[in-house]
Amino acid sequence: RRLLADLHRQGIRYAHDVTLFYTGQPFDTFAKDAWRVATAQLETALELANETDVMVVNLTLVDRVSHFLWYEMKDQNTDKRPIILQAYDFIDEACRKLQALNPETTLVFSEIGFGELDAFYSIDKELIAAGLQVLNSDGLVDHNHSMAMETVQGSHGIMLKRDLNNLGCASSSEIESVSQFLKELRFEDGKPVVEQVYHRDELYTGNYRHLAPTLIIKPANEKRPPLGESRWANHVRRTAQSGWHRDKGF
Repeated sequence: RRLLADLHRQGIRYAHDVTLFYTGQPFDTFAKDAWRVATAQLETALELANETDVMVVNLTLVDRVSHFLWYEMKDQNTDKRPIILQAYDFIDEACRKLQALNPETTLVFSEIGFGELDAFYSIDKELIAAGLQVLNSDGLVDHNHSMAMETVQGSHGIMLKRDLNNLGCASSSEIESVSQFLKELRFEDGKPVVEQVYHRDELYTGNYRHLAPTLIIKPANEKRPPLGESRWANHVRRTAQSGWHRDKGF
């Protein structure tokens, strides 16, 4: 229970990822804060390594800056090294320090990738327009009168009402109806929004697969992914991510 206090007395200030969100501040300020958090996490890990048998270190700096500073990767008119590449430099050095602790038993892996985005696509808006989703007076999903809703960003999921919170089980006709609706969605240029729609049982196994979204979609255009549940998307300013706002005026 005294871990954080003991670290603080040694001049080590641990920082959680959630201490930093992009809230519209200047990007240079956001980047400096991201470095501060990453540095505190690394220093904590190096200190704890002296007292642990096994340690997992999650280095998230590249993830944090890639969401909002990707536009620098496209700027050909500057000699400045993009902040994202500086973040990889930080990670390389961090891995070197961590591996030096015990070179024979260190495993390093990356589980995420990034790229340029053109736009986000709100499936919830299409569900509302089709009458498959209804909002209440507070602008939130009215679960009593809605059939389907997007799940949080990155899940690429659509949850059917009767699967929500284990209230029941969506019927095959409901699943087929919403699946067909998703397959018929089109961008303004007439191209499909969705390449494939999967039922969760096609992708997941195990006793807890019922907690996954009812349907999971594969976007037809990876540069135009689903926006995700709007309340959370607004909270994390998703439409400001990956430099999209620089070209679109956001």
